[in-house]
Amino acid sequence: MNEILRIFNLHGVRYQVTDVARAAAFYTDRFGFTLEHQQLPAFASVSLGDFVLLSARHARLDVRLSAVVHRI
Repeated sequence: MNEILRIFNLHGVRYQVTDVARAAAFYTDRFGFTLEHQQLPAFASVSLGDFVLLSARHARLDVRLSAVVHRI
């Protein structure tokens, strides 16, 4: 039962942020990632070699913003 899980390849990671453009700029400017795709303000992907980092706008923020828009 003591099997060891080994990861041989990692394609990418997805994480949620409040500012997608700022997150993409951080990784491209500071660490040399390449901007692959962005659809602001919701999504961006950057890569470094075979590794892909996906940034998505935090879902709770979208819910709060849509609630404000509907109240207007």
